[in-house]
Amino acid sequence: FRSPAPQRRAMPSEQALSVALSDATVEANCRTIACTRNAEGLPVHVAVTTLTQNILGAGVLALPFAMRSAGLAGGLLLLGLVFVLSVLSMGVLVLLGNSLGTFSYKASAALTLGHQTSMAVEIWVLCYNLGICIAYPILLGDFLFALANHFGAAALCSRKGWMTVAVTLICWPLSCAPSLGGLRWVSTLGVAGILFCALAVGKRFFDGSYEGPDGPPDLAAFELGTFGNCFPILVGAFGAHYNIPALYQEVAPGAGARDWGKTDAGQAAFRKMMRVILYAVTISSVIYGWVGLAVYATFGSSTKSDFTENFRPGDGLLVVVRATMACAICASFPLTMVSARAAAFNILLQPRGLVMTSWLRILLATSLTAFCLGVAVVAGELGTVLAYNGSVFGTPVCFIAPAVMYLLQPRASQKNYWRAASVVCALSGAVFGLLGVVVVTAEAVNGKA
Repeated sequence: FRSPAPQRRAMPSEQALSVALSDATVEANCRTIACTRNAEGLPVHVAVTTLTQNILGAGVLALPFAMRSAGLAGGLLLLGLVFVLSVLSMGVLVLLGNSLGTFSYKASAALTLGHQTSMAVEIWVLCYNLGICIAYPILLGDFLFALANHFGAAALCSRKGWMTVAVTLICWPLSCAPSLGGLRWVSTLGVAGILFCALAVGKRFFDGSYEGPDGPPDLAAFELGTFGNCFPILVGAFGAHYNIPALYQEVAPGAGARDWGKTDAGQAAFRKMMRVILYAVTISSVIYGWVGLAVYATFGSSTKSDFTENFRPGDGLLVVVRATMACAICASFPLTMVSARAAAFNILLQPRGLVMTSWLRILLATSLTAFCLGVAVVAGELGTVLAYNGSVFGTPVCFIAPAVMYLLQPRASQKNYWRAASVVCALSGAVFGLLGVVVVTAEAVNGKA
């Protein structure tokens, strides 16, 4: 009798690859019906609108404060830097999808960083998403309460009541949408609201309604003492990276195989997605720059973190701005929640072999929305906690993790240009993220002293 051959034990690297491929298989099985029904993928203009709304969100409210924090020249320089870093780091995420055949941070990280690290990366994505989704209800409560007060209905509902009504009736149902493309019309409405906001602040800048007796305010070229505050705000403003893999899957539903980017179809899809990224980031940067300059030039050193607080409560144009910004926030909330529910699924349910069904999608969206609303209602104002979101969670998710994952691919899968871009993104993210944490912590400590 011949004894059976001994079974070879899988090496750790092979085990990690097996887990990663299993994740990728489950991920492929979870592709939305919206993608598979449309072999052509999302049109460029729809994808641009969706990504532009995802980027803009409520970030436009804080851009003038970012200008005030860094100074006029410093703010514009950092805006330009974050523009470049955002285009490059988003492009890296598309390259990872083409090379690895994955459409989530977790699946890409499993193939490059290992299974254990991939879970940590996905947890970081979830924390960043939740931080954003907690901030949105607070802003909605402020805007809707101010509008009710303007029309003499302040006694009708409190700030917390208004945020509960808006999230329950608008944000939560939209968060159950099956895909980002399914939110295209809401995204269009949100972008239109933000464009009106940009026009409104420009009108107030040119008509001199808020000019003091001494003329226009003095503007600093650089504010070294608060310079570190600017980068976390800009990271949060441009931080839509968490939706790039999923959006690319909807733009190029034919993707999904390893090294697909080497095919003619893969290269064409990459160019298409890069056009989407470049158009969306450029449009967002122009709006951000204009609003930041106009408001900072109007109010100078007194510019607040939410620029609408600088305007007189009875300003009729401001009333419309608050209404349109409330619409924009309602449009942004579900875009971020789509990423949050996917991250929660990848962390908690995918390892157990579950598949994202319609009921499970609704359950996740409901649970996470309720959690964010509950924290927002209890906290009321998150202050320093939200200030840390851009530095602690946003910078690693947007700039560091994509770059590191790309650099840890086999050298043959990398291109010199994108390799250099990844190094720049990772180093810049680490330096400015650390600077942001230090500045925010120092201000928090000084505020308590």
